Amino acid sequence: MGDNKINTVAVSGAGGFVGSHLTAYLQARGVTVLPLGRRHFTDAGAGELRSAVGQADAVVNLAGAPINHRWTESYKKELYASRIDTTRRLVDAIAASGGKVRVLCSASAVGYYSSHPTAGCNTEDSPEGMGFLAGLCRAWEDEARRAPEWCRTAVMRFGLVLSPDGGVLKALGLPTRLRFAAALGNGAQFFPWIDMRDLVRAAGFIMRNDGLDGVFNLVAPQVITNNEFTRALASSRRAWFTVKVPGILFRTALGEAASFVLSGQCVKPERLWQTGFRFRYPDIAASLER
Repeated sequence: MGDNKINTVAVSGAGGFVGSHLTAYLQARGVTVLPLGRRHFTDAGAGELRSAVGQADAVVNLAGAPINHRWTESYKKELYASRIDTTRRLVDAIAASGGKVRVLCSASAVGYYSSHPTAGCNTEDSPEGMGFLAGLCRAWEDEARRAPEWCRTAVMRFGLVLSPDGGVLKALGLPTRLRFAAALGNGAQFFPWIDMRDLVRAAGFIMRNDGLDGVFNLVAPQVITNNEFTRALASSRRAWFTVKVPGILFRTALGEAASFVLSGQCVKPERLWQTGFRFRYPDIAASLER
């Protein structure tokens, strides 16, 4: 497994939550980042997209509308278009680069898996789950796999990404200002998570090593439930007590999308660990100590 020098990376979704952290991580290591914005993924911007991708050694695909939103039929179409259509245009641009792009790292999510695996925790070989989110992830990944054979393709299935400046930790940390922490529903659902600092390191690791392709679960090795996460958050923020927010409130507010909040997947980073990557924040207590 070789360690390749990556000089220039084109990143879709570079201004988003994960994209901004990954951009900062790469730039701190001397990598030139070419941010790909919405204009690149229009008919008018097709030429600009091909030009940007044609300058890159690697492409990272992070674009996608937020999942934590009520899934109306129109929003489902937006979720689909913002992932599948964007990835299709990106892959076509890679094909047009004539072999310049050496690797595509494309995001997906652990929502691909079932919340009730038949045998232990889900690993990269586990089957697809049921429902809209699993189908969305499958279609997203299938589009990335259309990349030319000469472009190494890695699918990164993200867990819940923890960083104090955004995402789930910022939202769930709000009640701790009032000295309590809130578990979601009954709290017994699995909470597949990863520290943002490990996520960007893992993405860089996959990008640089030319023997790595296929699917990688980007989750911490520690398997916890929402209740366990809530207790750890309460301890780190010195909250006085924890409460449970009834699931019916999420179902009323989010409808079908409540399944994203109230169901969780048991997932392990089997392939990432086997490749030699080591987490700096492998347990939730270490991650929350900031």
